[in-house]
Amino acid sequence: MFKLLNKVDMKKSIKCEFTPIFFFTKVAIYFIVYVLTFALVRIYFNREIVFYQGNDIILLLTLIFIFIDYIIVKKIVYLYMYLPVYFSYAILAFSFLSTFPVILDRSITLHMYHYLYLNGPSTEQQIQENFIEEFLIKNNGINKRIQEQVALGNIIVIGDKVQLSNSGIESQKFFSLLNNIFHIKPTYK
Repeated sequence: MFKLLNKVDMKKSIKCEFTPIFFFTKVAIYFIVYVLTFALVRIYFNREIVFYQGNDIILLLTLIFIFIDYIIVKKIVYLYMYLPVYFSYAILAFSFLSTFPVILDRSITLHMYHYLYLNGPSTEQQIQENFIEEFLIKNNGINKRIQEQVALGNIIVIGDKVQLSNSGIESQKFFSLLNNIFHIKPTYK
């Protein structure tokens, strides 16, 4: 099923195909396909949690790209050589996902910008009231985060009570450590 290359063929293939231009072109193509796919999927199959949907698309497209590359080259050694390409694509796509769509979905600052854009000069009290009404109540901001953390296993819901799981406790300790290391002063302390 898989054709393996001998050492001479491998050296030739590395010289012929795996140049920096080849590498960056392949990563760029994969990344463009990811951004377009993500945009289309969000339009037609919008899931509540942006982050998970984006990660699912990264995984699916990476597997599709591996399959397409195998069909084209028909040699498993080439796929092994492409591992840095797949890894770089996935990291780039994940960085994009974490930087733009997730921040757009969660950002209090962007919510405030939008409010001020629509309403003009406003008092701090007006902005705060709008945030509570729109971001937290109307858009179920808290419920959305609870469901997200339940899916991750960091939160347990028992009856009408929400509590941290053991994993959630460990996550909190880890994030507190990061806050201390990087001197972050979060709003939740």
